[in-house]
Amino acid sequence: PGKYKGTDTLKPEVAAPGVAINSSKPGGGYQRMSGTSMAAPHISGTAALLVQVNPNFNPAQLRQILIKSVTEPAGKPPGTWVNDYGFGMLNSYSAVKMALAITKRMGLVYVKTYTPFLQTLSDLEFKAFTEETLGEVGEDSEQWPETNPSNW
Repeated sequence: PGKYKGTDTLKPEVAAPGVAINSSKPGGGYQRMSGTSMAAPHISGTAALLVQVNPNFNPAQLRQILIKSVTEPAGKPPGTWVNDYGFGMLNSYSAVKMALAITKRMGLVYVKTYTPFLQTLSDLEFKAFTEETLGEVGEDSEQWPETNPSNW
C-alpha cells in the first residue's frame, strides 16, 4: 500500500514471475536474475499481446484485463487484494483469451466511454474466468492453439 496524490493505493495490483529468471547479460550469455526488472517485462509483454488482439484498448481497459485474468492464490476469494502479490499472479494466457472474448463481443471499435467495456466484463463474468467461458469467443481450432500454458 502507498499514497498517490494523497490517496491510499493498493500496490502491487498484479504479481509476475521475478525470481531466478533467465536473462541475457552484458557481454553475451545468460544468467539468472531476480527483482522487478525481471517481473516488469512479463507485464509489459502481456500488455503488448493484448494490444495485438485489440489495438483500441485504452490503458484503463488493459489494466482491468490484467487484474481480472490473474491466477488467484489458493484459499483467497476472487477479488481479494493481498499486500505481497496484489490480486494474484499474472496469467498471460487467460488475459489474451479474455481480450479475444471482449473483442469478439464488442468488435474492434474504439469505445469512447468505459461503461460498455465494464458491462462486457460483467456480462462475461470474468471474475471466475474458466474454460467454460470460451464458448463466448468461439471454438475453432485456429483461434485456440492446443497448448498448455503451464508448459510455457
